[in-house]
Amino acid sequence: MRKSKSLLLSLIVAAGLTTLMGANVFADSSLKELTVNGKTDSGDSTVVNLSPSFSEDVTDYEATVKNSVKKLDINAVATESSADVKVSWDTLDEGDNKTYVEVTDSNGQKTTYTIKTKRLTTDEEETYKEDTNTKKDSGIKVTVNKTELTISSKIKKSDIPEGFEESTFTYNKKEVPCIVGKVKQLTAVYMTNEEEGIAGFYIYNEKKDTFYPMRNILIKSRMYTVVRPEKRDSCLKNYTKKRITIYDQEVSAWELDSEEKLYLVYAMNWDGDINLYCYDDQEKVFQRYIATNDVNTQLEAANTSYGKLQDKYNSIVDRYNILVKAIAGLIILIVILIFAVLNLILSNKTKKIKKSKDEETNNFGINVEGQDDDVKSDDSENEENPETTDSDDTTEETHEKTEEDEIEEAISEVNEDLKLAVAMETGIFDDTDEQNEDNDTDNGINIVEETNEIEENENNILMENEKDIQTENDMKDSTGKSDDDDEDFVFVD
Repeated sequence: MRKSKSLLLSLIVAAGLTTLMGANVFADSSLKELTVNGKTDSGDSTVVNLSPSFSEDVTDYEATVKNSVKKLDINAVATESSADVKVSWDTLDEGDNKTYVEVTDSNGQKTTYTIKTKRLTTDEEETYKEDTNTKKDSGIKVTVNKTELTISSKIKKSDIPEGFEESTFTYNKKEVPCIVGKVKQLTAVYMTNEEEGIAGFYIYNEKKDTFYPMRNILIKSRMYTVVRPEKRDSCLKNYTKKRITIYDQEVSAWELDSEEKLYLVYAMNWDGDINLYCYDDQEKVFQRYIATNDVNTQLEAANTSYGKLQDKYNSIVDRYNILVKAIAGLIILIVILIFAVLNLILSNKTKKIKKSKDEETNNFGINVEGQDDDVKSDDSENEENPETTDSDDTTEETHEKTEEDEIEEAISEVNEDLKLAVAMETGIFDDTDEQNEDNDTDNGINIVEETNEIEENENNILMENEKDIQTENDMKDSTGKSDDDDEDFVFVD
């Protein structure tokens, strides 16, 4: 329950603060429109011209009316719709009079507009007519914003705004009074509409042959305090700092444009806000300067953004280069592995071929040694039987020579085949680095075919040797039998 009450109280306070803040923000005690008409005893109404022309920033005006005007009819419209407008002392006596228009806004702030009105006496009125020659219509009528206005033939000097002077110009083949700017290239005429209570200057556009109302704005006087902020905007480093005189005060400022006499200064406004202001030394005015819109600030931001983008691009390029190098290294490694595997396969195959050749050679050597042992045993038998050997010396020598020649020829053929195989294998490995993978494969196939041919030749040789050895053994057997027969024959004798 207590929490609910606290929450309700907080909401009420917040609503009150919001209302108060809204009132503070939108409160205005000025007038946006002020027109004056004079009322006579008979009820007639005449336009009363104010001097100077009405402006919401101007609070003091002057006016002169005829003796017949006894009261002022004031139409005052406040800028704030909820503001209260009060008119006092609107009845006129002969001579000087003061009429007050008091505006009170929703915050209670008041602004008072004062109209000093001189009501002429009968004698003064006659003199006034002669001296002032009251304005008369020129008879030239102009339509402006769907309202018919009449150009006045006379302009009071008190109505001429600052910076203008009286002159004349030709309009619709008639010469009419006007005002022209001393510096400004503007021409304006004074026009009225008594029925609607309109009176004032209208600017003439000669090219379009049109008129539009002249609105002269008087800026309120404000006070600025030059300060030194804790942090300065970065754009100031691009401008030259110097001492200048603003009105009668010498201050530090940054030169924005020397030719146009524009300077940047830090100042606190009447609300206590610190801003960077552009001071125009020619027109003596201040204007807030948005640092983020400064060209140098935008250029600096663009350079920073470009630098970040460049760094990001370089990072991407570096990653791409690393990836390319890694892929290239992987490809090279794969190629090396392929060559290594092929080399290993060929090497193993060559070793097998060599091993098979060595085994065949060793087997062939064992057979030869066995044949030598048989020959030696036969020689020993012949030594034991010299009588039989003598009779067959010529035949045995011829037979032994023939067998030795055949053995040597067989051995030489095997050696030549082995040399040829080794030479071919050596040539293949020497050319491995120079030939591509297809040539290596073809050479490996040739090696296998040649090796098969060598094996067939060796087998044929071995078979022939075996046949020769068998023949020799048969011959020895036959020889042995003949020797036995001889021995028997001898012993019988």
